Amino acid sequence: MDGVRRALDSLSATPTVGEDTAEAPLAAAARVFLDEVGGTSGPLFGLLFQELADAVAAAAPTPPGTGELAAGIAAGTAAIQRVGEAEVGDKTMVDALLPAAKALADCPPTADPSRSLRLAAVAAHRGARATAYLRARRGRASYTGDHAVGVPDPGALAVALLFASADGELTTVSRLPEHRGAE
Repeated sequence: MDGVRRALDSLSATPTVGEDTAEAPLAAAARVFLDEVGGTSGPLFGLLFQELADAVAAAAPTPPGTGELAAGIAAGTAAIQRVGEAEVGDKTMVDALLPAAKALADCPPTADPSRSLRLAAVAAHRGARATAYLRARRGRASYTGDHAVGVPDPGALAVALLFASADGELTTVSRLPEHRGAE
């Protein structure tokens, strides 16, 4: 959560002249996560936000929609996979990110972004929950061997929380979206 706070602080400290574009908050988040947030997942989230910012900027001056979200998440997922060499089943953030990217890609580009993000959140949550039954092959959890079996991957949970919070304020993990009623 420290990275999110830093990104929000960066946004409030940024002059608004020329920064009132749709991609500005995503670009600010990318800068913070890439430059200031340590660990493994900080820069990976920075890549995701940067690709999202680029996709949203490409749509300007048209407001971004599901098509831009899908393109940005797909590009961000590809960048993360390229850097981390992770695939679904490795018990990493990719286990939640790839299903969310697929859910967005399966939506028509003109679909309501809120509904599309809800479907992506459900897919990310399913992917994150499934990591509990995996033995980690990549990422930090790979160093723990079987000790992490039974526990969902923290990066995958962070991705699920990101998508769950995209359409509203998320105040508790228990509010992660379930499949029922999402489609």
